Amino acid sequence: MAQKLRKPAAKKNRTNIGTGDTISWASAGSSGFKGARKGTPFAAQTAAEKAALEALSTGAGLEILSIQDITPVPHNGCRPRKRRRV
Repeated sequence: MAQKLRKPAAKKNRTNIGTGDTISWASAGSSGFKGARKGTPFAAQTAAEKAALEALSTGAGLEILSIQDITPVPHNGCRPRKRRRV
C-alpha cells in the first residue's frame, strides 16, 4: 500500500512533515535543528527524508507523484514609505 507525503507545514521557524494517515512524522527540530535554522529548506528536506525512511521501515511503500513549490509570490510588493517632506 503506497502512502503519500502530506503537504509540509512550514512556518517561520519550523517545518513539520507527515505521511499518509500519520504512519510517520518528522520535524526540523526532531532532525536536530535549533532556532532559526529550523525554517530553512535544508531542514525541511532532512525532515522529509527522516519521515520517509521511518515510513519505509514500517513496511509502507512510498510513491512520489510530484514535487511542487507553492511559495506565495507578491504581485506588487509592500506599500512604499511616505515621501519625505522638507
